[in-house]
Amino acid sequence: MRLLVTLGLSLALSLGLWAQTIYRYEQLTAGPTSPDSLAAETLEPTGIGAMTFCEMEVESFSMRYRLDGTTATNTVGMSMTPADAPIRLSPAQASRLSVVGYASSGTGLVNVQCGQ
Repeated sequence: MRLLVTLGLSLALSLGLWAQTIYRYEQLTAGPTSPDSLAAETLEPTGIGAMTFCEMEVESFSMRYRLDGTTATNTVGMSMTPADAPIRLSPAQASRLSVVGYASSGTGLVNVQCGQ
């Protein structure tokens, strides 16, 4: 019986059925006049390789974001609030992410988790 379990586990590992997901996490801090973006190390950690997906959520205060490589401003960008569901991003989108707080908000936090 032990041999069958060992063979089954070896087969599952060799077929990639028992793959471990690797995650990287970064918390962005952005106020109305201080935009923030992801560090390159979050998207492509040394020795691990490129991440394949990312998710972001707002923890505090309303924020604006852009995914086109242009810096978000406190009046221009897509809106997101702490009540919104997490947003799934491709690594290409995440590499161009820029977040900033609304003109009337304080410094906000955006949590970004990327995995492979």
